[in-house]
Amino acid sequence: MRGEFIGMNNTLASSILIKFNENEISEVSFYRNPDGNVISENKIIINEMKLPGFIWRENEKPESIDDLFSEADKKINIVEIE
Repeated sequence: MRGEFIGMNNTLASSILIKFNENEISEVSFYRNPDGNVISENKIIINEMKLPGFIWRENEKPESIDDLFSEADKKINIVEIE
């Protein structure tokens, strides 16, 4: 059953933790009064699979750790505490 598409999770929560293992979702946890359900594959309406207003900004995705820091950040002198 693992890895098989069974439906769409339609849950609203204050916080959602998604854990990955080898580029695959391994665990999803919902916190603070989650409310929702799983819609079975045969009852999914395609338009409901997209988040309203969501824009996937692929061109802004960091591709390496260097993309996460500005040139000024890279010049910071790190002092080791003994």
